[in-house]
Amino acid sequence: MYQEVSDPDSKELHLRSLLKYQEKQRTPTALKADRIKYLLDWHHAVIRELVLSKDFKEEPVWIAKRLGNKITESQARESLDLLIRLQFLTRNVDGKLEQKEPLLTSSDEVPSHVIRSLHRTYLRKAINSIFSVPLDKRELSGLVVSIPSHRLREIKEELKEFRKKLNRKYGLDKDGDDVFFIGLYLFPVTQRGE
Repeated sequence: MYQEVSDPDSKELHLRSLLKYQEKQRTPTALKADRIKYLLDWHHAVIRELVLSKDFKEEPVWIAKRLGNKITESQARESLDLLIRLQFLTRNVDGKLEQKEPLLTSSDEVPSHVIRSLHRTYLRKAINSIFSVPLDKRELSGLVVSIPSHRLREIKEELKEFRKKLNRKYGLDKDGDDVFFIGLYLFPVTQRGE
């Protein structure tokens, strides 16, 4: 059924149903399912980064509040459990949570409905931020440019390198105040007439 559906919203719904079914069946592929769950729900990556904030509290009520009450306390608790199970978070000698690996990335060009779903979620959040986040806390800008098709790969590589540079430069800070999403999107807005 999942492969037969072409609508992105329906695909995401089917994927979530499959994950719930796997959890009930207790399949031995839990780690794979956990990784999919990490990517499918936006708040896991945000909580992983929130651990680095100066005032982080390992309290689900505090975490839910910091995420604008867009998740429940139960989801915050489950997310912490998931992040520990995936070993994205570990406990230091003082028992406090910290990131095991500060820099994470997914592989490029993954033809995955999960990755697409995550991008759709963040694009929706970007749209909502236009109306709900003050200008001094966001930057939305774009560029419309004509690109020769033989240079498209070059531009994509530059965007990937820029993303990696930002991750290396700012992803290692351990005294953040807020968690931000930085999205870089390149797509055609015209179609070639054949």
